[in-house]
Amino acid sequence: MYLITNGQVVTETAILKNSEVLIEGEKIVGIYNSGTTKISELDKVIDAEGGFIAPGFVDIHSDYIENMASPRPTSVLNFDISIRETEKILINQGITTMFHSLSFIGEDEFSVKPIRSPENVKALLEKIAQTHNRLHLIRHRFHARLEIDAVDNIEQIKQFILAGKVQLLSFMDHSPGQGQYRNLEIYRKTLKGYKKLQIMKLIRLLPLGRGVKK
Repeated sequence: MYLITNGQVVTETAILKNSEVLIEGEKIVGIYNSGTTKISELDKVIDAEGGFIAPGFVDIHSDYIENMASPRPTSVLNFDISIRETEKILINQGITTMFHSLSFIGEDEFSVKPIRSPENVKALLEKIAQTHNRLHLIRHRFHARLEIDAVDNIEQIKQFILAGKVQLLSFMDHSPGQGQYRNLEIYRKTLKGYKKLQIMKLIRLLPLGRGVKK
């Protein structure tokens, strides 16, 4: 049994100042005013020094792993390293369970990023599934975002779900005039950004010593 004392305890309805949390095994025994629990009966005492004492946060929708695995639009890093570096940052923010949100989309203007290719999404899904049986700083889970035009991926996602590799599923609609693209002007600006990525990708494929003629 151990105690975390001298902290601000975050509950569902309030932040309790000058409080302590008594824990036995993996269960919270009680929350009290600091100094209530007899220290002599404890195995360990942790002084929070006025900091916040809170449950681990669960993030059910974040594509942060995409940015870590692909820090630049046309690059893809090693997925083991990406997962390791991601959890270092998340645990410092109090996040102990992350549902990594990756998209299954049809071939369109928004699928130009290599990290969003079907091969890379599947490879990252497999890496996340492998973390379930290993010791990691946080719990990694997979949130599959199925775009309405990705009908060819339905059977594959069903197999992923049956294999326990997908823990959350969302149906997405990013078509013009819907959701975040209800404003068509925003859609046009976003589309221009992806068009630039396509041009950059083509330039990188040019042989050395050759440029783009005007």
